[in-house]
Amino acid sequence: MRLTRLILIFACVFILAAPTVNVHAQDCTSYNAAWDADTTFTLTGATDAARHDQLVQGITCANTNAGSGTPTITLNGDITLTDTILPTPYTGDNGNSAYPMITAILVVEGGDFTIERSASATPFYRFFEVASGADFTENNLTLMGGKLDREGEVGLDDGGSI
Repeated sequence: MRLTRLILIFACVFILAAPTVNVHAQDCTSYNAAWDADTTFTLTGATDAARHDQLVQGITCANTNAGSGTPTITLNGDITLTDTILPTPYTGDNGNSAYPMITAILVVEGGDFTIERSASATPFYRFFEVASGADFTENNLTLMGGKLDREGEVGLDDGGSI
């Protein structure tokens, strides 16, 4: 019993003393050295897969670094989502999505590009899910092929806005 308590106390001290990981510095600055709440992040990927991965990272960074500003992600090309690019959709509160749930303020500047689910892709999913209290704006972006049983290409939780 004493040994168990000693191990438990040691584990708690170790966890409390563990260094904090700065997600902003680790994950976001590789895409934009000055990523913050007021920064525009332009995708640079040359393929559908690279642009998809960068859009995932941009949404994650916007959610992680939510502040008073409005982070903006600018697309540089079309994205066609296939089973290879998106083998397992993100699961949100209301089903599957192609991208992580948007939990902060975010603008996606589409540049007249398209995000499209390949007709052969399975399972069905929406493109974006917007959490309650979040605010998502998409400009000059076409979404094609997103589908769920009960919702369309963008899903809203109660209180989220598009």
